[in-house]
Amino acid sequence: MPTARFAAVYCGLPHFRRGAYYSTPATAAAKSTTAVTTKVIYDGPLARTAKVLKRFSITSLTATFVLAPLIMTIDSGLATEVRTILAASAIATSGMSTGLIHWAMHPYITRLSMLTDAATTSAPTSSPVTPRLPVTPDTVLQVESLDFFGRAKNQYVLIKDIRPSSRVFTVWRVGGQSPLNCLEPAVRSALTRRAAPGTMFFAHETASLSPEMTSVFNLVSGKEASLQGRAEALKQSRS
Repeated sequence: MPTARFAAVYCGLPHFRRGAYYSTPATAAAKSTTAVTTKVIYDGPLARTAKVLKRFSITSLTATFVLAPLIMTIDSGLATEVRTILAASAIATSGMSTGLIHWAMHPYITRLSMLTDAATTSAPTSSPVTPRLPVTPDTVLQVESLDFFGRAKNQYVLIKDIRPSSRVFTVWRVGGQSPLNCLEPAVRSALTRRAAPGTMFFAHETASLSPEMTSVFNLVSGKEASLQGRAEALKQSRS
């Protein structure tokens, strides 16, 4: 049975190339070299504060572990049982505070970027203002947050996989992981670490937001679809 010579794959990402042809090794190699860049659409206003706070808590916990044994060796006239209780209390208090800080701050988004096709961002324009990029449910986001030691870590998530969250210190949660079969090879290779289902994120909705970030909030909350529906209904009523 004859098969089609070319197979086109549409990814549903308007800011990526929609036609993908796997007819020859040459075209496949050309696709694999498609450049992918990131555009920053949000910077957490408290990113520096969060980093300093987490590193300070880790430093204080380490210092507590180092200094606690000194309580047992210093001749203070206290009974061994009392000194043991004091050392254990110091370690427990420092550990609990460090754990609480990590629990509250690990969802904090320090930077949010969109993965975009380099051809889109480098397109010539006469305006000095950076053009707004289209944001859809299939848009890939690079989420930068802080790990336990206050180091930057990146995770990737599709907007359509994000759900609103009601947990304190969070606004979003990852509801699942959609298939990536239709994405460009360069895009798939860039997704080194996808956010696992249940991962929580926090971003300041009241901060000064870029148009793209506003669209992200609207898509997650469902406002974007509602606005598009109203615009379409208004357009049909006028026609």
